[in-house]
Amino acid sequence: MPHCSLHGFSVTFALMFGLMHAAVPDACGEETTRTSLTREQGRTLLSRVGTWGCQYQNIDPESIANSALDLIVIDPILEGATGRTADPSEVARMQRKPDGARRLIFAYLSIGAAEEYRSYWKPSWLVDKPDWLGSQSSDWPGSYSVKYWHSDWERIVVQALRLIVAAGFDGAFLDRVDAYDDWRNARPGAFDEMAEFVIRLADDARAQRPGFMLISQNAEPMLSLDRFNSVIDGVSKESLLTGLQGQGTENRSDQIAWSMNYLTKAQRVGLPILTIEYLTAPSDIADVQQRHQALGFKLFSGERLLDRLP
Repeated sequence: MPHCSLHGFSVTFALMFGLMHAAVPDACGEETTRTSLTREQGRTLLSRVGTWGCQYQNIDPESIANSALDLIVIDPILEGATGRTADPSEVARMQRKPDGARRLIFAYLSIGAAEEYRSYWKPSWLVDKPDWLGSQSSDWPGSYSVKYWHSDWERIVVQALRLIVAAGFDGAFLDRVDAYDDWRNARPGAFDEMAEFVIRLADDARAQRPGFMLISQNAEPMLSLDRFNSVIDGVSKESLLTGLQGQGTENRSDQIAWSMNYLTKAQRVGLPILTIEYLTAPSDIADVQQRHQALGFKLFSGERLLDRLP
């Protein structure tokens, strides 16, 4: 299944940010501090999302603040050339809509792949691989599978997640949760180990901020696990109806049915389903929008580069 693993989170921030108590309306429309948003309030806002999207390049906090989006997922790095990351004041600014209402801001975080262009990457790893580093992806040059059950990789991800929490993001958008598929033949327990990895990440983040939320991308079979569903707050699915056989091409009915089997289970336990279709033609978007709406899913249509404001 396709994923957005080319866009992710640099593990080192320039500074360790302190929490900023910016006043924002809560899920009930009352004034509260950003860091006091409970998980219940956050989930209420997430369930009410109408317009949302992802942007991983060319991010302008002021443009996001001035938009009508209910939710946006961004790469925490605002300036790729310098590695400058969003600070708490910028996150707080993006969390307020022009009318004063609350907007949810999530940070992208890949937990199942390592990339050569991330700041944690060491060129020497190409010669002397760390124990947790796997093979390079044939689909995504410069992206490598990881042994996510390895303590050294977990430390990298935990550090990244803690900094996301400290910067004031409402939650993390977890990509490559489906990395268990990279190891399906070599490691029989890979599926369960990914579930436990996500649970540990959730526990660590909520030890710092109990209201911190998680959205899991793709990895539909994970939704069959009650323990996994209990720690996530939403699901994102890419290319549900189109794109698996080529840009704008309708997916096969069996492919759609496979995903729907899991997504409807998640929906029944109260998890909102966010969907992404990589479409640009207005007629295609309008048709797919109606179909997603009929399913009760919140669709975002955009270009695969995700380099502009949704």
